[in-house]
Amino acid sequence: MPLFEIAKAFGFIGIYEARKEGFYSVKNNSNGVFVFVINGAFEIENRLLESKDGLSLSGINSLEWEALSENELLIVLEIT
Repeated sequence: MPLFEIAKAFGFIGIYEARKEGFYSVKNNSNGVFVFVINGAFEIENRLLESKDGLSLSGINSLEWEALSENELLIVLEIT
């Protein structure tokens, strides 16, 4: 679900159960994207991220992930 949208950034927050997949379509592939795992473990773009881990990406069109446990929470920020 969208978290916020302001002139310089877009935000997304998601709550997932085990083995559920999700994705985020980047608005502009020249923007930077930051993912932060609040709770749980995710496989994000073939990388394992656990609670309090973050990942910064750029030059991508979309971002895909899979939840690996129950009640997982992540935030995606796209910065222009």
